[in-house]
Amino acid sequence: MGIHLKRTSIMLAAMLIVCAVWAGVTAAAAPERMPDWAASEIAYWKSNGLLQGNANGEIEPGRNVTRAELAAMLNRVFGYIADDAPDFRDVPAGAWYAADIRKAAAAGIMEGTGGALVEPQRHVTRAEAAVMLARAFQVEATAAATVPFADDDAIPDWADAAVYALKDAGYVAGTPDGLYLPAKPLTRAEAIKMIHNAMGALIADDAIHSGMTGGNLVVNTAGGTLKDAAFTGDVYLAPGIGEGDFTISGTTIAGTLYIGAGGVNSIVITDSEIGTVIVNKSGGPVRIVFEGAEAGEVIVLTAGGKLVLDADSVIGTLYGKAAASIAGSGTIKLAVVQASGIVLEITPEALKLDGQTVVIGGVTVSQGYEAGSDPASGGSNGGNGAGTARKTALYTYEEAAAKLADDGAEGLVKTYLGFLGDPTYTPSIANPEVEMPDLVNAATFVDYEFTVKPSIFPSLRGVNSSVLSVDRKVLWLGTDEGVTRIELATNRMTAYDAAGRQLADDRVLLLIDDGARGVFAITETGVSHIYQ
Repeated sequence: MGIHLKRTSIMLAAMLIVCAVWAGVTAAAAPERMPDWAASEIAYWKSNGLLQGNANGEIEPGRNVTRAELAAMLNRVFGYIADDAPDFRDVPAGAWYAADIRKAAAAGIMEGTGGALVEPQRHVTRAEAAVMLARAFQVEATAAATVPFADDDAIPDWADAAVYALKDAGYVAGTPDGLYLPAKPLTRAEAIKMIHNAMGALIADDAIHSGMTGGNLVVNTAGGTLKDAAFTGDVYLAPGIGEGDFTISGTTIAGTLYIGAGGVNSIVITDSEIGTVIVNKSGGPVRIVFEGAEAGEVIVLTAGGKLVLDADSVIGTLYGKAAASIAGSGTIKLAVVQASGIVLEITPEALKLDGQTVVIGGVTVSQGYEAGSDPASGGSNGGNGAGTARKTALYTYEEAAAKLADDGAEGLVKTYLGFLGDPTYTPSIANPEVEMPDLVNAATFVDYEFTVKPSIFPSLRGVNSSVLSVDRKVLWLGTDEGVTRIELATNRMTAYDAAGRQLADDRVLLLIDDGARGVFAITETGVSHIYQ
């Protein structure tokens, strides 16, 4: 009897072991469950080599993402090359994420957290993620009103514009309760969903891609062709293309084509229609060829680049914000020159000069002209000539950062906006070596390296900023009620305010003389270029 019970116990124990092993095998073989709201995006990322699992091949969609991991994800999408960012003390040279952090910082999408630290292993919050994505995809807030998130008060000021820019673009939607949850750590599934919403589709090879349609597209590899495609959003020729070439043929892009790569081998755009082209490649010039192509706007932000138009190509408005050359025989309906060193072989139908000169057909031109007038006569509404005053140009902070030049008065505007957007900037301690005086303008003090013409009424209560024109004929005053222009010879005054649509709001923070035609007025919510 005892022997029989012993054998029975051994058999039962063996069966239990087999069952346990089988249960473990079954559990290991069970597929990892992905959230329904991100399943298709996760599958796309896996199939395109954008997503890496853990040692067991698991995606871990619910695990929180670190700052280093988000930088790596964005780097896989854009293929950043430049890595000339300052070293961070908490990024070991041999860390797997060291290169990704350097590239993200060099691209301007990731900043340190103070004290030469970047906290790569800290979980990234949804607010921080919004800022990084808005920078990477160059998403700007729109002027249209948007319904705020239910927790709008919890969104930090430094992330507010980015969060709502992404919301306006349809890239983030929040929770079913209308919350954004800015302080909540971002999960891997959420990160993939957010980035994919902005990325749309991806081209990561040198093949010919025909008939593609959709919202957005990112191209991060040289040598390919986009043919007979239609996109309702934006297309990004990302840094991963490097100095290589890429061709766009027979394609419609309703939004913006961002050219952030390419070299002397050319970005070729053939028989295509594009809403806006922004050329902003860092690290060297790029050559862009239009062949039977049409663009509503072309904004040149890269110095040394070249744009070539054939006879069948048309540009609605060309904004020259960096030294570049435009060659060929196409049509430019309006050229707006906002930087020195621009050379046009094509005579535009109309020309506006923002305090600059331009070389057209080998001749230096110092005055603008309207369409239909004789360019040789200087026209009646350009450069430093007399004529009808131009309409005030209004920008959001984001638009000003993207469209204004990096030098001159526009460069000062962008520098000041950088101070306003810096969450660590406190005017009263901007320069610890200087004791702040009891002056109104101390509220807009920045640092000792920021050189701007000082207010001539630094202690006049009620005047936030003031500036005298270069010819000393016009005085500009900025107050909490807008801008006032005073002609000193006649005491004639002209008021500019939000009600008249010359300012985004009436509280003027700083006035900067543009050196020729008027002033830039920086208010709490926007930038205005007011012309004389």
